[in-house]
This record gives sequence, structure tokens and C-alpha cells, in this order.
Amino acid sequence: MDRLEKERLALFVPGLYTYVSRYPRVSVFLLVNLAYTTTVGILYAEVYRYRGWGAYLSSDVWNHAAWYVVLYVLFFLVYEMGYIHNDTVAVRKEPHPKYRLSGMPPLSLVGASFLFRFASFSGILSYLYVARNWAYAPYFAAYAALMLVVFYVHDTVPKRYRLGTIFFLRCYRATAPLASVMALTQDIALPISIYAVAFSGYNVLSYLSVNKNSFSLCTNTQRTLELYSPRTRTLAISGTVTALALAAAGLGQLSLWHALTFSLLCTTYMVALYLVQTHSTFKSYSFS
Repeated sequence: MDRLEKERLALFVPGLYTYVSRYPRVSVFLLVNLAYTTTVGILYAEVYRYRGWGAYLSSDVWNHAAWYVVLYVLFFLVYEMGYIHNDTVAVRKEPHPKYRLSGMPPLSLVGASFLFRFASFSGILSYLYVARNWAYAPYFAAYAALMLVVFYVHDTVPKRYRLGTIFFLRCYRATAPLASVMALTQDIALPISIYAVAFSGYNVLSYLSVNKNSFSLCTNTQRTLELYSPRTRTLAISGTVTALALAAAGLGQLSLWHALTFSLLCTTYMVALYLVQTHSTFKSYSFS
């Protein structure tokens, strides 16, 4: 299958479009969309549930894994609609367009992919609501609808007005696939939200650093490279998470035990990821 055929297929396959249009390798795709985005939340949720239940049954493991997979499929089904709109419709109106596809698909094919994705998203979510009794399905649908509105605004406004939309979209990436565990208790939802804020805040800073002309900022290539370094990313995200978790504990929204546990888990994980990156080809890749 050549590049053009893969791009046309990716219009209909959740996850594949993100990989084909934005990442050079599967390993980088997984690093950005799993390792940096949701793994901390998954680890914390599973540790919390294991500690609360005292033990796992084999059926519990498979059930939890199935929920993560299904919600990731739902996430990519709807989130990639924003990517596709940006790459096939909005890009035509940009003064200095950045083409991510080797060939522009016909708008009829784009429309067909949107219908397929909407129908698939609605069908799966309806099944979760009716057959699996997931009461939070309507809220998940509303969250996805809001995301699409924000993504549309993001695609149509100049870069200098995109900081707010970038922050929201990154928060969505870090929380939507974990909606099933966030719905269980505030002790899980709040730490995951804290990580989403820290992760998204770092992404806003990195977006500023590579679009300095749009914000009339001084260009300093060295500082840009330092901001993208694994060390800076590790310190920024883990430090922000610790500060926000302790603040939440101080405000009585999170117990000190959970605040310290999540901060320690996040810092340990980020340091481990940093050590992996410094001995791999990932360290030169942009995560914005």
C-alpha cells in the first residue's frame, strides 16, 4: 500500500490518521499519545483501585483494559475529525499552509469519513449507555461535542489566538480516554485533571516557543531547543503536578496522602521516561 492509499484509508480508521499524518514512527506515536498523555493517569487509577480492592481478579484486568481500548477508539474517532478538517479544509484558507498529506482527498471522501466516524462514535457510545449501563455516556458525548467546537475555532483563527484552544484540546487528549475511571471518584478524577493541566500548560509554552513570530516574541533557537528537551519537560510537568496536588490538598479537595502519592508516582514515572528518552531517538522529537 502506497502513501496515498494509506492516507485515504486512515480517514476511516481511528488512530491511523493521527499516525500517518503526524508521526514518523509507531514508537513516537505511542510515546506522544500514550506514554506522555495518559499513562500516568492509568497507573494511578489502577494503583488506587488495587489498593481499594486489595486484589485483582483476572476478569478485572481484562475489563479495565477493554474500557481503556474502547474509550481510546472513541477518542480517536472524534478527535481526528478536527485533524482531518484542519488538513483538508482549513489548510486551503491559510496564507502559508502546512500540508500534512501527500495528496488532497476529495471533499466527498472527507464528508464520508465524517459520517462514518460520527455513526461509529454514536453506535459504540449508545452500546455503552444501554448495554453496559454507563451513565456518564451523555456527558462524554457532550464533552466530545464541545471539543469539536473548540477544534473548529482552533482551525479557523490565526495562530496568535490559539493558546486557549490548544490548552483545552490537550486537556481533552489527557482526560477523554480515561473518562471511565475519572467517573469513579474525585480521588481519581482530580489527580488526572491536575496532570492534564500540567501537560497542557507545557504544550502551550512549547507552542509559543515555535511560533514566536506570531506572538511578536524574540527568536532564540537555543532556548526553544532547551524547552523541548526531555529534562525541561520532566521538570516542568512533574513540578507543576506536585504544586497543584499540594494546593488541592491545602484547599481540602484532595487528601494529603493522595496528593503525595500521585506526585511521587508522577515524578518517578517522568524521571523514568526521561532516562529512556536520553538513550533513544525520541529526545529530538517535538511533543507540542
